[in-house]
Amino acid sequence: LHQGKYLGGHASASYETTHDGHNVIDAGASSWKSGDYDLISAMLSALVERTAVPSKHGAPASAVWHEAGFAQIYEYDLLLGLGMDAEASDAWDEFEPLAQSYPVANSYWFSDYFYPVYRDHGKTKLLVQFFTLLSMYYPESGGAMPAMNWGQYIHFMSGAAGADVEEQATYAFGWNNTWEQQLTQARTDFPAIKY
Repeated sequence: LHQGKYLGGHASASYETTHDGHNVIDAGASSWKSGDYDLISAMLSALVERTAVPSKHGAPASAVWHEAGFAQIYEYDLLLGLGMDAEASDAWDEFEPLAQSYPVANSYWFSDYFYPVYRDHGKTKLLVQFFTLLSMYYPESGGAMPAMNWGQYIHFMSGAAGADVEEQATYAFGWNNTWEQQLTQARTDFPAIKY
């Protein structure tokens, strides 16, 4: 962590060459204030995305959820897991009204999609199961996992939830024929994932 230099941050996984084969978060701020967890948790979430699947590299779902999608639910879950309920409540208050531009304008990843799926389908267990399913079934080439499409993502999240999350995704983002075709193909390609 840096103060007053190298502002912003990044994460690097052990399989990348930028930090001598180590898992690293590198973050800088003009000043570090007590209770400011957003930057550090965002860097941790990026590292978790890249390293949560043993023997495979990459963050295939980041092609769908981009930077904020997973980072927000990860921070909320992390704070709850650490027993920091007041801070988790603050995170809720911060994330609930935030809209993203992906996959469509005015997408409320946290409040309309991730939180309801998380709340109703196991909370931390949902997130763990998602990465477990990637480990078990998602393809890799030379250890690297390709980017997921929307249908693959919904299929794997449904498997992690043990319930079809298409309806929640439709509420949050709408639905289109391309996504439906991708989901149909994902169900064909990964038939072992049940929900």
